[in-house]
This record gives sequence, structure tokens and C-alpha cells, in this order.
Amino acid sequence: ETGDNVEASADAAAGALPQQRPLYPLLGMETAWKLDLPKTVLRKAAGPKRLHCFLKRCTELGAISRQEAVSMIPALLLRGGQGLRVLDLCASPGMKTLQLLDMTAERPQANDGASVPTVAAIRGAGAVVSNELDGRRCCMLAHHVLKARNPAGLVIHHNALALPPLGEHGERFDRVLCDVPCSGDGTIRKAPQLLAGWRPNRSSALHQLQVRIACAGAARLAVGGRMVYSTCALSPIENEAVVAALLMRARGALELVDCSQDLPDMPRR
Repeated sequence: ETGDNVEASADAAAGALPQQRPLYPLLGMETAWKLDLPKTVLRKAAGPKRLHCFLKRCTELGAISRQEAVSMIPALLLRGGQGLRVLDLCASPGMKTLQLLDMTAERPQANDGASVPTVAAIRGAGAVVSNELDGRRCCMLAHHVLKARNPAGLVIHHNALALPPLGEHGERFDRVLCDVPCSGDGTIRKAPQLLAGWRPNRSSALHQLQVRIACAGAARLAVGGRMVYSTCALSPIENEAVVAALLMRARGALELVDCSQDLPDMPRR
């Protein structure tokens, strides 16, 4: 855009300050902040640009994390609570991991005047184990988790299909998030250029891998635990078909949970 257009857009958006909206109070997340401004205006117009610099600084310090509201849904449907053990199988870049840390992992407190919390206090506060196979993406994940300064966050670099036993007795997890690799065709709405590279056979090529990852996540789930499977794809081959295959392989060990009462304002098909 030209400078004049940016200024005009900034004037039109002058009242578009961050709006506090109670997104999902049911699941322990009291408020979220939404800013309805185009990226160009936010980065170039004088007033919004100062806000953009402030947001970037807060993000670098770990005070806030930024992601789309739709990307928050999988972690919220896990219905986390303090003290739970959570596994994020395919975690990079780490925004969902940070969200899970806020929801489930209480910051352990030091007792009796000690400068650091005890091992028992850390264990009792819950934990979020985030895994990523790709080395470079794992470094990005570790960078984001480190900014949270929460000892309950643990980053591991393994194949999700062959995770080693975790803990002294190979403990299972109360919550498991499988946000699996996918074709990503659901992101075409915000990145239209991806449409040129889309192929109808990509979903079929990924289906078996997605089923295997979902089965690996279910194998790590404790009895009575909760697992969420998610993608950013639209194809039922990568979504409903994977869940159906998982339930068939589980042979009654898993059940599909009705989430219609969770996030009641969320549009559904």
C-alpha cells in the first residue's frame, strides 16, 4: 500500500483497539485479546506501529504469545487442569505448548525460604512434554518454551512413532495433543498462494502417517485421560477417516467424546 492508503486505513481503524473478549471461560481461560487491524496498518501506520513494537517486545520477553483464535481450540478442548501431565506430540512452533503450560502446569513455588522449588514441588505442579522430530523446528520450539521460564515445560527431539519411555516407570499422560502434519489446505484462506501447490492426492499420502501418530498418542494416554487429534486441513481423509481408523484399532479402549457443550459459541458443521 502507499503511505496515503496506510494513513487512511489507520484513521479508519483508530477505534480498533485490542478488545477483551471472554473466549473460553469454561476451560479456565478468562480472557483473550483480539486486534482487528490488517498487518500492513499494524506495521506501518504511526499509532498502530508503536503498538506492534510493544507486542513484539512482550512476545520476546515471554509475557504474551500470539496465535489465531482457531489455533487455540485443540488445546482448549483438552480441558486441562492444574497438576496434569500433558504430551504434545508434534509441537513446533510451540504456541499450543505455551497455551498448555498456562492451562495445566502451575509454576512451582519454593518453600521455607528456599531460592528454588524442590523436585517434589516441580513434579506436583504438572508437566507439559513437547516433542518435535524436525531438528530446526525443534530449536524453534525450545526457543519459545524457554521464554516461558516455566520448569514444568520439557522439550524432546524424537520420532513421535518411537518415543522412549518417559519417567522411571514409563508413566502415561493425562492429556495428549496430536496436532499432526497435514496438507494444510485449511490455511489457504489466509495464504492463497498455497493453492497453486495443492494436489488432491496429498491427503491420501498423509493418511497412514496421521493414523500411526494418533495411535502412538493413544498408547501414551493414561486410563481416563483425554486426547485431541487436530489438523489444519479440510479433507475428511485427514480428519474423520483418521479418527475412525483410530477407534477401529483401539477395539473399545477409546471412545469418542461429545464436545458439543464445550465452546458453545464456536461454529460447527
